Amino acid sequence: MITIQAQKYDGKPHYTWQSELLDLNDEYVIVLSYPETEIKHFSKNEVFTANNWWIELYPFEKWFTVSMEVEDRKPRDIYCNIAKPSNYTNGLLTFIDLDIDFVKRDGKWKVLDEDEFEIHQRKYNYPVEVVNKIWETLDDLQFNLKNKRFPFDDTLEKYISKIPNYKT
Repeated sequence: MITIQAQKYDGKPHYTWQSELLDLNDEYVIVLSYPETEIKHFSKNEVFTANNWWIELYPFEKWFTVSMEVEDRKPRDIYCNIAKPSNYTNGLLTFIDLDIDFVKRDGKWKVLDEDEFEIHQRKYNYPVEVVNKIWETLDDLQFNLKNKRFPFDDTLEKYISKIPNYKT
């Protein structure tokens, strides 16, 4: 198991959880989070519990993460965090959450947390380069979704077979 920690722009923990490492290469880490996984949300001082399996992608050079919820061995919802590139060292995976999310829920894609972005952009004084990269990354994700390119090219779906034979 590895520890995953999302951080805010100032480096403070935002939320953390444990996952099973499925793949580690020069480009990304892929993990499997189990149902009943506890997610500690530092910003809200709460603990949440995952309901289903999640296959998660953390690129080392791209400005996003992707979490695909799996129910009955089929992809369900997809959650893309716009984030600074992930880091992985000695069992700890970290990334800086940059607020904007691109999410598929109930079959529909939408952009979330633009209000949170506006607040944090001022609070943390995001540099212009970071703000530009956030919107560029969102545009890239939308383009890649439309054209079935990474990470929407079945990269994550092939890991569904790694889910143990438990019922979700």
